[in-house]
Amino acid sequence: MINQIRKRIISFIIPILYLIIICPISVLLRLINKNFIPIKFDKTKNSYWVVKLDKKSGESEDFYKQY
Repeated sequence: MINQIRKRIISFIIPILYLIIICPISVLLRLINKNFIPIKFDKTKNSYWVVKLDKKSGESEDFYKQY
């Protein structure tokens, strides 16, 4: 019986929290045109790959004494 009460409370509280917290933040960010994830494609770039010049991944010293 306790589990059923918890399920009902959770199924009521989560949508209310979503409506009170997430939706207003989303509307506010859309109003001020704030984008956290750049999803526009830049045609001037040749590639979006990031080259790592530091050191090769998987070197043996990376795996020595991990803990």
